[in-house]
Amino acid sequence: MGTNSLVEIIGSSSRRFQVTGNSALAGGGARVFGNNALLSANWADFDNNNASGGGLHCEDTGSANGLVGQNIRIRNNSAGVFSGGGVIVRAGCSARLHNGVTISGNSSGLHGGGVFVSTGGEAAASLTIEGGTQRAAITNNNAANLGGGAAVFTFGGVQSRLNLDNVEVSSNSATFWGGGLYASNTGAEIIMRRTLAGNACHSEFYCSDLSFNSIHSDNRPRGAAAAARDGGFIEIGGTYVEGNEGTAIRANNLTSGNAGSIRIFSSVLVPAGNNRLVHAEQGRVAMYYNTIDHATSTWSPVTLVDGNGGDRRSYFFGNLFNGSTAPVLSPGSDWFATGPNGGCSGFSQTHSGNNFFSSHPAARRYVGDIPLMSATRLISDPMHPIIDFCDSILDGNAPVDILGHSRPFETVNDNTHGTWDLGAHEIRPPPFHTLTASRSGEGGISSTPSGIDCPGTCQAQFAEGTSVQVTATPEPGWGFSHWDGNCSGTHATCNVTLSGDRVVVARFVEQFNLNVFLVGDGSVNIQPDNITCTSNCTEVFNDGTSVTLTATADAGYTFAGWTGACTGTGPCDLEMTTNRSVAAEFVEQPSGDVLFQDRFQD
Repeated sequence: MGTNSLVEIIGSSSRRFQVTGNSALAGGGARVFGNNALLSANWADFDNNNASGGGLHCEDTGSANGLVGQNIRIRNNSAGVFSGGGVIVRAGCSARLHNGVTISGNSSGLHGGGVFVSTGGEAAASLTIEGGTQRAAITNNNAANLGGGAAVFTFGGVQSRLNLDNVEVSSNSATFWGGGLYASNTGAEIIMRRTLAGNACHSEFYCSDLSFNSIHSDNRPRGAAAAARDGGFIEIGGTYVEGNEGTAIRANNLTSGNAGSIRIFSSVLVPAGNNRLVHAEQGRVAMYYNTIDHATSTWSPVTLVDGNGGDRRSYFFGNLFNGSTAPVLSPGSDWFATGPNGGCSGFSQTHSGNNFFSSHPAARRYVGDIPLMSATRLISDPMHPIIDFCDSILDGNAPVDILGHSRPFETVNDNTHGTWDLGAHEIRPPPFHTLTASRSGEGGISSTPSGIDCPGTCQAQFAEGTSVQVTATPEPGWGFSHWDGNCSGTHATCNVTLSGDRVVVARFVEQFNLNVFLVGDGSVNIQPDNITCTSNCTEVFNDGTSVTLTATADAGYTFAGWTGACTGTGPCDLEMTTNRSVAAEFVEQPSGDVLFQDRFQD
């Protein structure tokens, strides 16, 4: 479709409009190109198309919304050797997708497996994806180069922007940088945050997901969840960042004076295994009021390498650690924790060495402590002392946090004034609850979402309200009997909602074989499973199961009796406490007339 054209694709929840199996150079499913062109899609599927912009392509429309859509699915499209497997938005197009948006299973041979936003320096490009009342999804997309879920590029400083609001970005992969998200060059921006709270959120605070993304194993430090380079900017707010395979977030600089930047605020960050969460190498990171859960790893959650200099200065303020080691800084790199916040004025200082600098850093309360590495200090300038809640000035007389815990104070250091272990900002992280799994007998228990893999890992924490499916898998020679605890029933799977701590117990029992042999023509019925054997058969029962066998002869045959574990000619009751074998013998009845003949001697 071209200049001054309007196309509407309208389906319904019961009859979706299908755009599938098409191929083109650009926009395999649909292409919007030319001034005032507009495509509006509702309840539509763009599946299995092939082009640069496999599902949708929008460029040079000049209108505020050249492409709009709701309740649309963009799936399993391919860009071939080009960029944008699912959707491309280029210079001069503004696009908006909202309510029931799924972008999944798409691939590209270059950048942006799911989404690619780019401008060549002429006009701005933007794409907004809003979950609305239900979370949107960018999942299971792949890029052979950069940005498995989404990639944003710009040239000449003209803005290319991707807005993600209440969106799940998960299980995407790329080869080199940014398994989930990638932004490159000045003017390239990805803004990922939440607006609406509700059932789609981990809690009222965390509505977007940036989880379980990956990059090629050789490139694991390069931002499995998100990477910003050479002036690219990514903002992550109100987001749950979990389980990304490798260093989750990376800010990097390949060209002098043009650092990639990432801002993270009001989010929860959890690593996958023993991996770093955030790494800035000649790039810059700003982290505010996050919960950083790194309790199980020996790695520092945050590393800063060669981060000094105005264009690469990183800011770290008000973050709550959960069992984490302190951030690691290379020599000469400084973190600045500064105001103003909530009406408190502030300023920043410059000092050499590895120090955390703070000045008027708090308008809010603090809890906990930041664990500091040796020779690393939180420093407050004596002319501008630390303020807690903007109304009480702390001094060297054992300041305390809101919980009454003393803040360690050192009166003398290299900067000739006192230092405090300031602690972390009190935020409201989503409450987590513990799911504990146990078992009797031989078998295992696993969970979806992952966390429980018992035996081995028999306890895991999940955000409040999470529905966890647990599955019982018996070992060979054993069977699943039933659940106890917060699960019940005999089905091997059970769903449990984490509104508090929960316990599930899987009961496994040993199993035994019942071998039934038939001699002659007849059948044997086995209760309580109502199994009828018409030839030799073997059935498996849990230990202690009571079974009843009843033999029935075919026409022309008579049941002669049992041998083995059963005797007699009536129904046989057995308790399966070991392997058992029985045989039912059926004999043929005489057929035809019987001739009696008397013989007399003469």
